[in-house]
Amino acid sequence: MTANEIKKIRDFLTPGIKVVLVSHANPDGDAIGSVLALYGVFKKKNVNVQALLPDIVPAFYNWLKDSDEIILAEEDLAKSEALINDADIIFCLDFNAFKRVGDIEQPLRNASSIKVLVDHHPEPESGFDFVMSDTSVSSTSELIYHLIDQIEGDQIIDKPIADAIYTGIMTDTGSFNFSSAHPGMYDILKKLVEKGVNPAVVHQKVYDTFTESRTRLIGHSLLNKMIVLPEYQTAYIALSQKDLQDFNYEKGDTEGLVNYPLAIKDVVFAAFFTEKDDMVKISFRSKGSFPANQFAEKYFRGGGHLNAAGGKSYKSLKKTIENFESIIKKDFNPKLISSNDS
Repeated sequence: MTANEIKKIRDFLTPGIKVVLVSHANPDGDAIGSVLALYGVFKKKNVNVQALLPDIVPAFYNWLKDSDEIILAEEDLAKSEALINDADIIFCLDFNAFKRVGDIEQPLRNASSIKVLVDHHPEPESGFDFVMSDTSVSSTSELIYHLIDQIEGDQIIDKPIADAIYTGIMTDTGSFNFSSAHPGMYDILKKLVEKGVNPAVVHQKVYDTFTESRTRLIGHSLLNKMIVLPEYQTAYIALSQKDLQDFNYEKGDTEGLVNYPLAIKDVVFAAFFTEKDDMVKISFRSKGSFPANQFAEKYFRGGGHLNAAGGKSYKSLKKTIENFESIIKKDFNPKLISSNDS
């Protein structure tokens, strides 16, 4: 985004303007952190701002300031559509395609308002008036820090806003363990800590507040549901609806579960399958140069980052897993790809 475009956005943000902040379905820490950070800034500027998500925020993010102000489309679709239709500016955060916002896709796509995209996923869709897109950064929350700094200056960031940005960066980098972490990110983290963020407290509030049922679900997944294919450097976990029901599943209980198999020595590709009513949702993670995004796009109607991607299947869970294993063994063998890269 150019300096002139930043100036235009800054000029738009007058107290009477109607602003809506939107992020993707099944929101993660980066989506929630991005929305709440920008929401906090606009509230301080007395802008008429609304935060809108397609569905529920996992409980372990509810400590973030203004999380209770987020409007959920799944609870009131008519109100959500009205907000979108009435908005002057819509900030689209942490997604690169309209399809990622679920039931509010068409209202958002058709809205006549100015649309500002802030995102770090590759190949953003057209249809946005202003685009701040950078795949080299750690997270959308990192871009939100830069956007806030360019629009208002770093001084407007208080502790609650800093907490939101820090949470987004922390969760989208696997607590700073992914390859997307880079020196500039740590410069931002330093500034956020100077604003009052306590890294240990943020980590505890996000990662150390599991319910007993969530902890037991993780144990069940690793002991009984994880399949390792050592000859293909691949592992996966598949949970049926019954598995989720047996452990009193709540939204967010499986967040991060896809990463566990990558802790196994020599595993470079991991998949996590969740059975839904009408489809199977899939998450992919990889190490090194194995292209999880290409795999997701080619075989499972998805996409994402090199090492983190998602997809879906409209076959049964059993058939989806059979298809996945067949692809790994015949068409997209991680071991062979890794050998070719070395």
